[in-house]
Amino acid sequence: MVNPGRLRLLALIERHGSLTAAAHALRLTPAAVTQQGARAERPRGATLTAAGALLASHGRTVEEASDKAEAELAALLGHLALRLWIGRFQAAALHLLPPALTALRHRHPDADVSVVDVASGRGADGISAGRLDLTVVASRGTPLAPPPHIRAHPLLLVRDRETQ
Repeated sequence: MVNPGRLRLLALIERHGSLTAAAHALRLTPAAVTQQGARAERPRGATLTAAGALLASHGRTVEEASDKAEAELAALLGHLALRLWIGRFQAAALHLLPPALTALRHRHPDADVSVVDVASGRGADGISAGRLDLTVVASRGTPLAPPPHIRAHPLLLVRDRETQ
């Protein structure tokens, strides 16, 4: 069975003209490449046999597919990093979120933001379950005590008119 890693190595030897240069392209030492089953090169460089050249052509295909997969994965992860789910209760939607969302849009215009309704006491549950990235909640009378894996940041303190 043909090893895709060896195919890629052959393609790199063909492209760079030596095992040392191919190892450098892989960010490995020549000794590490040799230990993976490649033949050590002679000081003048490496010349592929007809069989090596044939396999190197397939190695280029493997390398191109690998590079494409890495690029697509990086793009996907970059897009996922710009995905934000925000939980909110009605008063937050009216007063706190609009300026925050406007500022977010100015800083990260490509961000994909979803705002969903949550009961104020259920916001931490949404974060714990992975359905929300953050939530705006309200607490009346007693301070919030989120689970230890969630950080709480007070945004606004409103005093009751009766206690003023």
